[in-house]
Amino acid sequence: MKRRLTSLVAVSLSALALQGCDPKPNITADRVLTNARIYTVNEDAFWAEAVAIKDDRFAYVGDTMGAKAFIGDATVHSDLGGRFVMSGIIDGHTHPAMMNMESYGPPITAKQS
Repeated sequence: MKRRLTSLVAVSLSALALQGCDPKPNITADRVLTNARIYTVNEDAFWAEAVAIKDDRFAYVGDTMGAKAFIGDATVHSDLGGRFVMSGIIDGHTHPAMMNMESYGPPITAKQS
């Protein structure tokens, strides 16, 4: 389940920013994320608070009220409590001491000098 959510969020939010969609959509989303701080990379609307996802595609990007219209009996709804969401981030952590070791090799320690 976690892997599936990660792949859904990895889809670029900039591809679709449907602020103000039809309040009675003709589809039910598979997953709805609400009450979030979602960075969209869309120059016209950098931020959204909710998304609705159907068949691994964004059906709605906008406010929480609009996204709730996509919730049906089988929809997985997650209230993110104001958490940050950004597309394309699969693993958002790093180990600073190991950054770019592929290019420059391991760090030199006092014993190697």
